[in-house]
Amino acid sequence: MGKIKNIEFSILKSFYDLLHHSYINPKSDKSLGIILPEFMKQVKSMAGNLSEALPHPLTFYYDLFATAHQMIFSRVHVTQKVKFSAMFNSDFNKFFAAVLEAHVEKHQDRKYAGKINLES
Repeated sequence: MGKIKNIEFSILKSFYDLLHHSYINPKSDKSLGIILPEFMKQVKSMAGNLSEALPHPLTFYYDLFATAHQMIFSRVHVTQKVKFSAMFNSDFNKFFAAVLEAHVEKHQDRKYAGKINLES
């Protein structure tokens, strides 16, 4: 069980690091089509042959990343972008809770829409 939690923590760390790098680096390509494949590659590598043992399927983490990306880099909802960008910079746990909430709202029809406990 400890190894599974460690993998999930590593996935969330990668989640944060890729978004943070894209956010702070003005020259980076921020398009989802560029950074999502990098995230997917890292997640697959971390999960290895234990992906079936994770609490959620890998697509759950990919969808979470896409939701977070949209919240930070959206060109449509500028007011929301400013709000979530500030939250991302100041309080990642609060930002991640908002991402989970948006994810559940967006993907409630999927079996894997769920929560991740950041406290454990």
